[in-house]
Amino acid sequence: MTKKSVDVLTIGEVAKRSGASVPTIRFYEGKGLVYSTRTVGGTRMFPRHTLRRVSMVRLGVQFGIPLSDIATIFAELPTDRPPRATTGSASPTPGTPTWRAGSRR
Repeated sequence: MTKKSVDVLTIGEVAKRSGASVPTIRFYEGKGLVYSTRTVGGTRMFPRHTLRRVSMVRLGVQFGIPLSDIATIFAELPTDRPPRATTGSASPTPGTPTWRAGSRR
């Protein structure tokens, strides 16, 4: 089964739709914050939910949260689909976000 073209985006599409630059998306990929697959020709193809991840990373950076902390949080999230409200084992009750601004130690 192949993915529909709307389910995956090129790095340029991710950059354009997220407002981040192509080098920034590559940097995030290198840090393990976003993931892609490669076509036979070597083009990076990102799942559409990468847009949500990039938005979360950019927001975290704006609030001064180090990328290493964001990567730690992201390590608990699925990479093959968007996270659900109940994703994460640190959540005290189902549906409660596992990470909030100001909750850093």
